[in-house]
Amino acid sequence: SRGSRKARLWLHIYLHMLAPGFDLVPRLIGRKGCNMKKIADQTKAKIRIRGRGSGHLEADGQREAPAPLMVAVTTDRLHEEGFR
Repeated sequence: SRGSRKARLWLHIYLHMLAPGFDLVPRLIGRKGCNMKKIADQTKAKIRIRGRGSGHLEADGQREAPAPLMVAVTTDRLHEEGFR
């Protein structure tokens, strides 16, 4: 039920940047996910890259989300300071 779910903060940052020769997604992720892990450890927020061009396949395992490329940031309300 909805009453038993944790309250979460979330934010989508849409990535409209196009720069020839600069591949943003691998730089955000880092080698073996090291950049994403470092962000999560320091902020207690979960960072995910979603949308067209992310390489992340949705639950059906067949296609990316039909949304613009974005960074999705989520955290529990208990970690509000790290979310800022």
